[in-house]
Order: sequence, then structure tokens, then C-alpha cells
Amino acid sequence: MVRNAFIISDIHLGASTSLLTAIDYDNETGKPIDRPLAQALLEKLFANIRELTQGQPIQQCVLLGDIFDFSFASYGLAMQNGRWFFEQLVASGLFEEYIYIPGNHDHHLWQQIIEHYYLMTELDKPPLTYPKTLPANFVLNNTFLDKLLPDQYGFQVTYPNYELSINNHVFYLHHGHFLQKLYIAASQFLEEAIYTKNIEDLEALNAPFLEFGWYNIGQAYNIGKQKLIDKLYFMFKNNKTKAFDRLVKMMLEKIDQWNLEPSRKRWNLVGMASDSLIKLVGPYILKRLFFKQSRLYGKRQHASTIRHTRLAQQLDTTVMNYMRQYLLPANTHDTECTFIFGHTHEPEINFVCMDENHICYHIYNTGGWIVDRLDESNQLILPQMEPLYISEDGSIHPIPFTEMHTEFIKEHLESDSVFQEIKQALSLD
Repeated sequence: MVRNAFIISDIHLGASTSLLTAIDYDNETGKPIDRPLAQALLEKLFANIRELTQGQPIQQCVLLGDIFDFSFASYGLAMQNGRWFFEQLVASGLFEEYIYIPGNHDHHLWQQIIEHYYLMTELDKPPLTYPKTLPANFVLNNTFLDKLLPDQYGFQVTYPNYELSINNHVFYLHHGHFLQKLYIAASQFLEEAIYTKNIEDLEALNAPFLEFGWYNIGQAYNIGKQKLIDKLYFMFKNNKTKAFDRLVKMMLEKIDQWNLEPSRKRWNLVGMASDSLIKLVGPYILKRLFFKQSRLYGKRQHASTIRHTRLAQQLDTTVMNYMRQYLLPANTHDTECTFIFGHTHEPEINFVCMDENHICYHIYNTGGWIVDRLDESNQLILPQMEPLYISEDGSIHPIPFTEMHTEFIKEHLESDSVFQEIKQALSLD
């Protein structure tokens, strides 16, 4: 049983949009960029934690996914920022142990860890398999991530869930990507033919898409000193520009050129008409499909891959279905449990719901540290950072970090050259 714990997620180290990215480089010159805000915010966070705990150490620091960002930063830059961040955690003297649960933007770490574990321990032992996931109460030790920490410290790594017990209170932790249909697209597509009986099945079907979409593409677009993925991302985030439409039309034109011979294009009036129609409505359809599937709170889709009647199109249904199918023991009833996740960057504080088995769910979200939106007056919107502290008695204490330091963060955003460039990119017509 753990004494107490601190939980934080969605830092996205290495991404230019992260408030805690301390190390960055100019895309054109390759020279370092001064980003002192990250250090200042960490010092304030540590001060808030010390005040909350009255200076007593916390047994576990739980890193609940998307700590690194391999989608919007090169692997090397993300790792540099990771080393800096973990050194700050250790130097604070606040934490005794470190638990790492990867999310979607740092899922590649899990791939590396289990492959290395298999090669080092299981290669000569048939059958030739290695674990795709771990049970929620299991962790791996002695991974390469330990090298990012000072001597005498190491990470305990598990994926995709973590079961934490404090003073007879049970907490289930998950980054949150498996709550969203976009991240379980393969199992949703094949649900008529394949039943995902457990979390390992869910991971087996969807891990290749996580690896491709949130690592391979991101690294491909971090070529040399170019951060082309940032430019594409800002096209999605900017509601004023038609750049996304132009990009999709350009892609459709390229596909059209590759697949149709000139003579066929010239005389096939039906084909020409259909091509024109696709170019006209294609961007609209893609946007509708992509954003509909990528939102958790829009339709509040459940995570289960089995067919059943939805109780409600709400967040409580999403979480309850995930927990019933992949986390809670069979025939669980008449009990309470707490589910903590991140991923959405939108804090949910003690959202309570109950299912037909009289299981009472307490749902918390830890918020996020990414600045990537503008308000109606073209000012950067502050992210909702709300890490959690679980005390010795098992009670949860959210740390409303944004609320505590709003003016401080706004002032420093105005003097940060990177965030001013982000503001300009988001406000372009």
C-alpha cells in the first residue's frame, strides 16, 4: 500500500507549445532559445506542493502520460527536456519514487521498453511472445528511462493502467487515450469480427496506429531543423484560415494525377465531375470525420469495443464502460472506486456517477500544460493545469495551478518569443 502520491500529466516536453519545455532551438539558425518560464513554473509548483504537504515527502510521483511529446518534437529534443525535467523533480526532494504510465504522445517509450525487456529476458524462451500490456498492479523496473534520472533513482513503468491503493482506497489511473474512439480505431473498425476480451487485445489492435500516428509521422515531419508538423497543426487549430482546405485539395489533386492518365481525364466527363465534387466537399467531410472521432466530450463516445446499448452520451458512460470491460474484476458491485485520467487537457473534479451494479465512480482529470488556442480577442488561452495530490487518508486534493498563477503566466507569455510566434501562427487569416 502506498502512503501518498502526486499525479501530473500532459506536460508534452519538447513541444514548443508546452509551458514546461525549457530547452528549445531556433528552426533557422539552430541556436538555443531562452525559455525561463518552465523553470519559474516548476518552482511555483514545488512551492504549492510543499505548502499542501507541510514539507513532508511524497512517496510516489505518478507521471500519467504525454510527459514527452514525440509528435511535435524530435526524439532528441524531447529527451533533452525530459532529462532536465526529471533532474528538477529529484532536486526538489519532494518525491521518493517515480511511476511512469505512457500515453499516446509518448507511447513509443512503451514500445521500446517491452521490446528491450523481451530481447534481454525472453528471447531464448518459447513461445516467442512478449507482453503488450501489464496488469494494473504490475510494474517494470530497470528500464533505459532510469538513465534520465540522477544516480540512485529509477522509474517504475507500467501501461496502460495503474492501480494505486492508499489507506484502503483504490485509484485506477489511465492516461485517457483509450477512452476516445480515434485512438481505438482499429478495434472499432473490426468490432463485428473481433472481440477484444481484455486490454492486451485492445492494445494489440491499436498500438500500430498509435505508433504511426503519434510517433512515426511526428518524427518524419521533424526533418533537420524544420518543424513542419507545427505548421500543419496550427492549420487545424486556426478556425479563420482556409489553409486546411487548401492542403486537402492539394493532396486530392496529387492523388488524381497519380491515378488517372491524361487521356482518360480529358474525356471521362463523369470522372471529371466526380473529381470536382470530391475536391469541393472533401475537406469538409474529412474535417467532420476527423474532429468527430477525435473529440471525447462532443459525443462522449464509450471505449468498449463490444456492442451494447449506451446508457447515456456522457463522460460517465465512457469511463464506466472502460472500467467494466478492462479494469474492474468480474461481478464487481456495491463498491466505490476512483478513476483518474488526463489526455483531454480539461480538468474534471470529482465527477460522480453510478452504474446499474451500484458501483460509484469518482472521476478526476489532471488537465494539461499546452498553449495552443486563442480567445475571441486573439489572446492566448491559458491551459488548465490541475495536478492532484492524494494524502495519507486517501483524499484527493486538486492543485488549481492555473487559478493560482494566472497573472504570472500571462505576463511571462508576453515576453516569451516562442509563444508570441505561436500566437501569430494561430491568428493568421
